[in-house]
Amino acid sequence: MIKRHVPDIKAPKYYLAGPEGMVTAMRALLVEVGANEDNIRTEEFEGY
Repeated sequence: MIKRHVPDIKAPKYYLAGPEGMVTAMRALLVEVGANEDNIRTEEFEGY
């Protein structure tokens, strides 16, 4: 789905925020499809 909607995977900055497991999984997915790791920003937070 990401490749279909993002024409140049390496160009954008990606901002991920959410539960640690989700952020970790999404970061791994972005790296797997070719995103530039330097363009991935993350913030994990705990639930209530």
